[in-house]
Amino acid sequence: MSVLFLADFYSDQINGGGETNDAVLIDYLRSQEIEIVLGQTQHITPADLDAQDTIIVSNFVLLSPSNKQHLVNNCDYIIYEHDHKYVKTRDPSKFSNFDITPNALVNVELYQKARAVVVLSQICKDIMEKNLGNTNVHSIGSSLWSKAKIEFLRTCNKEKTKEYAVVDSSNPTKGRQSAIEFCRRKGIEFDLIASDDQYEFLGLLTQYKTLIFVPQVLETFCRLVAEAKMLECNVYTNKTLIGMMSEPYGELSGNALIDVLEGKVSEALTYFYGLVAA
Repeated sequence: MSVLFLADFYSDQINGGGETNDAVLIDYLRSQEIEIVLGQTQHITPADLDAQDTIIVSNFVLLSPSNKQHLVNNCDYIIYEHDHKYVKTRDPSKFSNFDITPNALVNVELYQKARAVVVLSQICKDIMEKNLGNTNVHSIGSSLWSKAKIEFLRTCNKEKTKEYAVVDSSNPTKGRQSAIEFCRRKGIEFDLIASDDQYEFLGLLTQYKTLIFVPQVLETFCRLVAEAKMLECNVYTNKTLIGMMSEPYGELSGNALIDVLEGKVSEALTYFYGLVAA
């Protein structure tokens, strides 16, 4: 069994949530003796697409229109959806009741012809089914964490010595400036926290009683909020824009949440294995 994993970038290139998810999935499939060939969307050719039994398509912003059409016409592929690449705005929350106008939809055929579209939360499944008419959407109801990361989250020191944190991210969708302005209006003293090392970042975050996060788009799951809650931080946010909050366990925190998510990760990885090994 040979699988082409297709993405714009990988975790050794970008420290992003999608790339972190991908890394966990790739490591798991390889541990199950499935050969994984890594391909980057901007360099892939039709011959590369035809060379493998199955293709997992992750982030594909840089995939050419001709290669998208080649997938549709010739390939067995699964989409692992980290955001909203079926809508021009990349954010369905810009539309009332998530009813996306037809002229704002993109990549419709690519999603409809996939053997499966795997999304991270129930709200993402609902939105995609409503707007694309897909019957091939499956929600894993979770982000993916490695066993080592889960163990770290479970055992790290959760003692709170500081009050309010805002993530110092330059990504405009993460709402740093909106969070800063909220704190200033409310007279809240806060710290900006950041680290390129994921474990170091969690070590910083766990010191705070409250994370203030003002998302600017519908977060398909939101690893940040999930990790803050696993670390027993309170989270001030817009829950309607957090995919995790559409899950039945969304209000859990601490070890109770870790237990649920550990189980969800295991279920998700087993599901992916079933897809590629079928």
